[in-house]
Amino acid sequence: MSFLTDTNGDDTEERSTPSEAPAASSVSDSAPSSSAAAQPPGGRRRRTVRPREEPSEVEQALLEALQNRPPPPPPRVNSSMEHFLLGLAPSLERLPLDKQEFIKFKLMQMIFEHSTVVLNLDHVDPNN
Repeated sequence: MSFLTDTNGDDTEERSTPSEAPAASSVSDSAPSSSAAAQPPGGRRRRTVRPREEPSEVEQALLEALQNRPPPPPPRVNSSMEHFLLGLAPSLERLPLDKQEFIKFKLMQMIFEHSTVVLNLDHVDPNN
C-alpha cells in the first residue's frame, strides 16, 4: 500500500485513478502547480481602488441624508403615576403568583368602581 504525499506544502487534492497514482505523484512532486505560482503570497489578489473625482448620485444622496438627520427624540419622561406604579412592581413580584393576580384584579376593580365613565349596558331595540 503506498501513500501520496505532497512535498510542496499545498493543500490541493489530487484526483486520479489508482493506475495513474504514480504519474500524478511525480508531476506534483517535481513542479508546483501553475495556479499556486500565479497567486501572490497571501493567496488573494488585492483590488486597487482608484479615488473618484466626485461621488455618484447615490453616494451624494446618502451623504446628504446622513448629514441632515433629524435629532433624536427627547427621552420619555414618566409621570408621577407611572413612577408610583413602577415602584410597586418589585414588591408585587416578590409575592406568590396567586396573590399577584388577586392584587392586580383588586386594583382593576377599584379603578372600575371609581371610574366616571357611565356604561349603558341595556339592550337597545333596533326597531324603535
